[in-house]
Amino acid sequence: VFHEQEHRNAVFLDGLPVSAYREGPLRRASKWLRRHPTLLATLVTTGVLLLAGGATAFVVLRAQEQERIQLLEKKVDAEALAAAEARKRNEVLEEQRKRAEVRARAYDSYQQAVDALRNRRPGSPVLEWLEEAVRIDPTFIEGRDLLGQTLLRAGRVREAIDAWREV
Repeated sequence: VFHEQEHRNAVFLDGLPVSAYREGPLRRASKWLRRHPTLLATLVTTGVLLLAGGATAFVVLRAQEQERIQLLEKKVDAEALAAAEARKRNEVLEEQRKRAEVRARAYDSYQQAVDALRNRRPGSPVLEWLEEAVRIDPTFIEGRDLLGQTLLRAGRVREAIDAWREV
């Protein structure tokens, strides 16, 4: 403020017109910056560096976020694949368990028939037990073979041949 007043006094003493109004803040800032070019260059350089640093940080953080998202997506995909494989394994195991149960039931009927034949128990429903074993598990070869032999002993040749044909 003192310098401005001094400047006005010098202008007045030189006989030049003196302004009676106060200049606006932009005009004063413009004059000040023209008087301090080094400071202006420093401020501009600092601003440019801050903008460049901010842009660089943004790009780096954005790339890191994209990488993190991709890793999470891969992890989710791997977990989904593992879950699907586990479900498939469980389905296979369940199917094997069911087949084992069926085979066990068929074998029980087969074993009853074998015991009855070994012990020569008359009146035992050997044929029914063997037919049940084969009905429960059509792939039960031993049951089909014994059924064919038992049918042959009973004189039912055509049925024995049919039972053996399936073997």
